[in-house]
This record gives sequence, C-alpha cells and structure tokens, in this order.
Amino acid sequence: MKKVNALKGLFALLESFFPLQWSESAYIYNPPFTLFKTNNSVILGLDPLYDTTVEYALNNIGIKLGQGSSYFLLVPPVQKTLMMFDWFVRRSWQKAEYAVAWSMLNLMRGCRSVA
Repeated sequence: MKKVNALKGLFALLESFFPLQWSESAYIYNPPFTLFKTNNSVILGLDPLYDTTVEYALNNIGIKLGQGSSYFLLVPPVQKTLMMFDWFVRRSWQKAEYAVAWSMLNLMRGCRSVA
C-alpha cells in the first residue's frame, strides 16, 4: 500500500461504517475493533463477535483475517490507514463537519449502489 492507497483505504473504511457505529460511547464501550500501539507497531484487536461488515471492510484495506485469532500485527501501510481512520473517528466526536462529511460519503455510496 502506498500513501495514496492508505487514503483509499481510509475512504473504504469510512464508506463501510456509519458515524453512529463509531460514536464516542460505542467506540469506548463496544468497538468492533481496536488498535494497540506497542514498540512502534500497531496491533489490531477484534471483538470476538464482530460482524461480516467489519471483515469486509478490513479485507478491502488488505487485512486477511485468520481463523481463531483476535489479534493481528499490522504492516506499516495498513497501520497508517487504521491510524488515519482512528484520527477521523475521534475528530467526528468533537467537530460536526467531520461527522457530516462522513455521513455524506455513506449517502453517496448508497446512491452508487442503487444506480
């Protein structure tokens, strides 16, 4: 994944989830996945009850989920994509402009799939 692809990955994630799925309370109490930073690496932790939307979204950015594991060490380009997503999610809690842009992206995706 190049820098441009990390941005495409960010849009793929933003299109896959609605802002309400990543509201502050949902993110804190029941996130579909979390990121752990350790020793200059990022580890993806999955909720054991994640749904197929999460798997589909992660596959779109190049993460292949193995059976029976809930933790995955990420390669740097994927780390960048997920860190950008995390940044965007956190900004959407405080700034309505981010949440509105995210909602519009989902709305546009819905229009493309209907056409």
